[in-house]
Amino acid sequence: MRRDTFAYVLKQLNDTKPFQPFTVELVNSVRYIARNPEVIILDGDLASFGELDDATEYFDANSVVRVVPVIIPPGAE
Repeated sequence: MRRDTFAYVLKQLNDTKPFQPFTVELVNSVRYIARNPEVIILDGDLASFGELDDATEYFDANSVVRVVPVIIPPGAE
């Protein structure tokens, strides 16, 4: 996925009210689950993923293969 496409998709998902979790999958099969809109930040071609209790991980925005919604069954939250 191109960086500008990823930037557009990321903005759309982060602006969704109420926020819905989503997964970002990279070409190396690494997956990041965004449980809130602040965990994935894009700065140029560099993206970062970090949650409060974990170390921040960085990835090339051009290495994103797909972004998919996380389906949470009712009552499983």
